Amino acid sequence: MATPTYAIATAVGLALSSSVFAQERQLGPVGNWQGSTADVALMSREGPEPVGGINDAGLVTVALPASDEEGRPFASIFGCNTEGEVIISPADATFTPGGLAIVDMAGEEFFGELLAFSSAEYGVAWLDAMGQGSSPEMPGARYQLVHVSGPVTVTGRCEGDFWVDGGAGSAVKQVSEYDIKLTAGWNLLKTDTRSAVTSNLGVTFPLDTRMEGAAITSEEVYWHLDSE
Repeated sequence: MATPTYAIATAVGLALSSSVFAQERQLGPVGNWQGSTADVALMSREGPEPVGGINDAGLVTVALPASDEEGRPFASIFGCNTEGEVIISPADATFTPGGLAIVDMAGEEFFGELLAFSSAEYGVAWLDAMGQGSSPEMPGARYQLVHVSGPVTVTGRCEGDFWVDGGAGSAVKQVSEYDIKLTAGWNLLKTDTRSAVTSNLGVTFPLDTRMEGAAITSEEVYWHLDSE
């Protein structure tokens, strides 16, 4: 994914002071890391904030500060447009999406964004499909970094008819399940695509998905450096 060069050094002082009180955690390894050591930054609207580093074995150590950005209501994202119901507790819970990247703070160099998947194979398939405006045909999960101000649960199931070819042929049943439990602070939001369907035009759509919460230190996560 193409990413512009940021004026990295200007963020160092503020970011270090805000992350010094955060709990240190170890992630990784980053499966396709081929460098030696580098900085890890939390991406925000102001640019990258240094929060840790990566070693030559691909292990990432970060101390993530609390997000001070205004959160988005879960209710604005999660719900059923078809049959079913999604329950959010507390109803006014909010979240802030985040992202990690590998950078060289001193040299102002951006190596790429850190993405999280269920496997290396699914990561490659997801990136290839997204580049073509599609979804992977193979099952697998993607994880997204989110910050929540307090514990929250999102549960429910939505299902409805999906016309794969825009009304031509027969409809298939599209299902989304939610069993999300997140703690206060930084979490991973897991979207597990269990099956997909491909249209006559070759575009693949998720057919059966399940969303859950996961700890950012979860050993089930494969971390991938997207340097495109």
